[in-house]
Amino acid sequence: MARVSRQKARKVWHCQACRAEIKPGTEYLRTRLRRQYGGVTKIRCTQHPFRSSDLTESPYLIGVYSAQEGAEDALATLDPSMPPEDLYAALTDARDELASNIGEVSDEEQEKLDNMPDGLRDGSTGESIQERYDACQEWQQEVESVPLEEFAPDDDHDEEEAAAAVEDWLESQKALIEEASQSLETY
Repeated sequence: MARVSRQKARKVWHCQACRAEIKPGTEYLRTRLRRQYGGVTKIRCTQHPFRSSDLTESPYLIGVYSAQEGAEDALATLDPSMPPEDLYAALTDARDELASNIGEVSDEEQEKLDNMPDGLRDGSTGESIQERYDACQEWQQEVESVPLEEFAPDDDHDEEEAAAAVEDWLESQKALIEEASQSLETY
């Protein structure tokens, strides 16, 4: 994965995420993705840090990291003050979206394998793609089987204790999804 450095601008740059001007003297983030001939330099303002999917050019890793980042984003938007039924629906949607994104990565790997000549398919390249496909299939099944529980309120609690109980429940359910989203061993 590419390294990100924090530098002070000596000339005017533009953030590649938001197109904001980075003036001389202000800090910005810079990375260089290496290629066989040369490379690509990416520049961001400090308000738009690089994510893992921005730091690779591998279509497989971009898909994996994007799926994980999508789950992180969906879970970050959940507000404990929402009704528990809506929270449960949002958690279920986040889990299902993660599984769907993993399935897309898996399908791409299968398509690569299907389009490969037999000589490559039987060699190390084909084995590597097959391992990625199998890993994504297992990961998708693991995510789909995350046992989310509906919130069961206790009538014995006052409003403050009930809000704390919802928050604890939400954190435990988010932890299950986060754990499943990070469980893939990348190849």
